Amino acid sequence: MPTPHLPHLVVIFLLAVTAACSGTPRKVPVKEVQVQSTAAAAQSYAMEEPDIGNAEALTAEPLIQGSSLGAGSDVLLGEIVNGGQVYLSQFAGKVVLVNYWSSSCSPCGAWLREMAPVSLDYQPFGLVVANVNIGDTPQAAMAWLDARGLGGFSGLQLSDAQGLAAGTAGVAKPPATLLFDRAGKEVMRYGESSTIDRMRQDLDLLLK
Repeated sequence: MPTPHLPHLVVIFLLAVTAACSGTPRKVPVKEVQVQSTAAAAQSYAMEEPDIGNAEALTAEPLIQGSSLGAGSDVLLGEIVNGGQVYLSQFAGKVVLVNYWSSSCSPCGAWLREMAPVSLDYQPFGLVVANVNIGDTPQAAMAWLDARGLGGFSGLQLSDAQGLAAGTAGVAKPPATLLFDRAGKEVMRYGESSTIDRMRQDLDLLLK
C-alpha cells in the first residue's frame, strides 16, 4: 500500500482540528466561592462599662436619650432662686448626682421620694445632689414638692424653666439622673427603667 504524501497528511490534520474546534465550546466550571455570612462576619460589640475603677462589679445599662458628656465639660446645672447660675465645675473633686425632674412627669414624684434617703445616706461621704426642675417656676416647683411631702428633700434645688440646661446635658425628658465622678466625668445616667439599688451600687464604688 503506497505511503500517503506529506501534503495530504497535513491537510487531513488541519481538517480534524477544524472539526474539533467547530463543536460546542466546553464550559469551564466556576470555582465556588464561600462567602461568610453577615452574622458570622459582624463583630460583636459589648457596651462599654462605666470607667469608675472597679467596673467589673457593674452591669452596663443603656444610656437614656442623649450622649455621655465625657470629661472636661463644664455643665450648666441650672439656676438658683435669685437667678444665679450653677455649674458642675463649682463642685470640683466631688461626686455629683444631677437629678432632672418636672411636675408634669408622672414617675418623678416616686423617683424623688426614693432618692431622698440616698442623698442623706451618702452626703457624709461627700456626695453632692442637685435637683433640677424643668419647666416650672421655682415657686411652682417648691409648691409641688411641698404638696407631696418632699419639700425637705435633701440636696440643692435648682431651676431650669426653659429646659436649656437639660438640653445641653442631652436630657430629652425627666426623670433622668446623671452621675459624675470626682474628675467631672459622667460615668452613668439613670432613666425611668433604672433602680435606686443600682444607683447605690455605683455610689458605693465611687465613695466608699
